[in-house]
Amino acid sequence: YNPSLVPLTIERFGFRFLHSGLKDNNAKVQTAAANILNMCLLCDDLSQKAQASLAEERGLVTAVVALLDNSLATLRAKGLVSLVLLCRFSPRYLLDACNEKAVPAVERLARDKEPYIRNAVSALREEAASALTQITQQVSSELDAISRSRGSGAVRPRSGSSHLALFPVALHLLTSPVFRSAAVTPALVASLSGYLTVTCQASCNFPGAADFKTTLLHALEALSQNMEMLLEHHSAVISSLLPALASTVGAPHETGDTRFLCLKLMCDVLLLYLTEPEIYAGTRDGGGTASSSGRQIESLVQNSVMPLLPGLLSDEDPMPLYALKLLGALLEVQSSWVDAVDRQGLIPRFFEFLSLEHSNNNVHNIRLCRLVISAGNVSAETMARLGVVPKVVAVLEYAHENRVEPFLEPVLELCEELLKRDERAIRSSEASSGVSAGLVSCYDIFLDLALHPDPPLSVAAMQCQLALLSTHPRAASSGLLAAEGSGLAASVLEGPAQDNGLPRHNTQALLLKALRLALDSHAGVGGRLPVAAEHSKLLSAMNAIAEQGDKSVRLLAQETATVLKAAMRG
Repeated sequence: YNPSLVPLTIERFGFRFLHSGLKDNNAKVQTAAANILNMCLLCDDLSQKAQASLAEERGLVTAVVALLDNSLATLRAKGLVSLVLLCRFSPRYLLDACNEKAVPAVERLARDKEPYIRNAVSALREEAASALTQITQQVSSELDAISRSRGSGAVRPRSGSSHLALFPVALHLLTSPVFRSAAVTPALVASLSGYLTVTCQASCNFPGAADFKTTLLHALEALSQNMEMLLEHHSAVISSLLPALASTVGAPHETGDTRFLCLKLMCDVLLLYLTEPEIYAGTRDGGGTASSSGRQIESLVQNSVMPLLPGLLSDEDPMPLYALKLLGALLEVQSSWVDAVDRQGLIPRFFEFLSLEHSNNNVHNIRLCRLVISAGNVSAETMARLGVVPKVVAVLEYAHENRVEPFLEPVLELCEELLKRDERAIRSSEASSGVSAGLVSCYDIFLDLALHPDPPLSVAAMQCQLALLSTHPRAASSGLLAAEGSGLAASVLEGPAQDNGLPRHNTQALLLKALRLALDSHAGVGGRLPVAAEHSKLLSAMNAIAEQGDKSVRLLAQETATVLKAAMRG
C-alpha cells in the first residue's frame, strides 16, 4: 500500500480503468477499484489532467451507484463512501447520483444493521446536506445577479456553468425520508422562499426559468407536506415561506396553477400552525399574551392574507374553496377577525353562497355562516333581507333527503346557532327576535337525524331539537307532541346502539329534555293531549329507559314519563 502511487496511477491510466473495475464481475476486482477510487478522491493534489479525466468519465457515478445493490455488504459500504467523496469533490456528482436513483438505494441501505453501512449512510446524509447548502448559496448568488441586471434585459446564465442546473438536488433530498431531516434547515427554508419571490416576478426571465420554477414548486410542496419539518422549523416558515406564498397568490401576472398551488400550501401550513398550541398559544380570542410566532401569524393574516380574500372568493374554482376553508379556520380560533371580514363587506357573500345552486355552497361556507352569526355581526334585519333561514332550511332538507353526509353536521350546527341567537334576542326582548321561526318545520328532520349511527351527528340533531323547544316552545311543541312527532321520538328513545357500540344516552337525555319542555308548554296552554297509539309507544319507551336505561337518564325519563302520563289523562 503506497498512497503516493494513487495520483500517478490515475495520471497514467485515467479513471476509465476504475470505471471498468467497478463493473467487473469479480468482487475482488470491484473492491480494489473502489479502494483506489476512494483514495484518489481523498488526494488534495490531483492534477488538472486527473480532474479532467474524472469529469469526463460520465459512467463512473452509474457504476458507483450500482455498488449500493451489491450482494456484499463491504462493497455496498464502499459505494456509499465513494458517493460521500464524490459529493465532497463537487455537488455536480450528487445530482448525477440522484439521477441514477441513488436516493431510493440509500433508503434501502438505511435499514441495514451492518455498522459499516450505517455509518456510511450517516456520513452521506451529512455530506449531501452540506452539498445542498453549497448549491443553494450558488443559486442565490446567480438569482441575485439576474435581479440586479434586469434593467439591461434578461440575463442568460452561461451554458454549462449555471448552478441553477444543480437545483433539482433539493427536490431529491426533500422527498426522501432519509435525507430530508438533514437537508431542511432554516437557511434552506429562507432560500427557497427567496427563490419563489424572485421567480414569480413578471420581469424574471432567464433560460431554464420555467424548469427551475417547476422544481421549486415541487420542492415547496414536499416541504409543506411534512408536518415534522414544518413544526421543527416553524419560525423560518412563518417569517419567510408564508409571506412568499401569500405574495405569489396575490400576483396578478402569475398563472392560475401556480397561484392555486401556493394558496393550497399556505392554507395547509396555516391550518397546521393554528391548531398547534405551542405555536399559536395565548392568541385565541385575545386571551393571554401572544407568543412571538403567534404575533407573526396574526400580522401575516392581517396584512397579507385578509387582503387576498375578496379576490379569491371571485376567482375560478377551486380557489374560493380553499379561501373559505382557510377563513373558516381563522375565524374558529380568533373570532375578532370577523370584524376584519365585516369591514371588507364579505359577510353578505357567505350567505349568497348558501344556495343549492351556488358552486361555493360547501361545508366551509356553512361553517363561516355559523361563525359570523355567533360573533354577532349579522343583525336580524340583515338575515331577513338575505333570506338566511329559508336558505338554511333548503340546504338541510336537501342534505337530509339525499344523504349528503358531509353537509349534515355543519348545517345542524348552523341551525343551532340561529336558534340560540334568537333565544338570546327573545330573552333580551329585542323587537327583531323570532327570525329563526322558519326552522320549526324541521322538527321531524331533527328527530330522524337523531337516529343516525354517527354519535356527534345524532347529538347535534337533538341539540337543535332542544334549542327549537327553548326558542319556540309553543310552535315546536305542537309538532313534537303530535302523533307523527311522538312516534319519531319513541323511535329515537328505542334506537339501537351507535357506531361506537355505546348506548344513545346522550341523545336520549337531550330528547327527554326537549319533550319535557314541550309538555310544560302544552300544560301552560291547557287542554288534554289528543292521545294516539304513538303516545303510548313514547310512554313505553320512557318507562323502559327509567327501568333499564343508563343511570344518567333514568330519573329524567321517569319524571318525563310522569308528565306525559298526566297530559294523556288530561
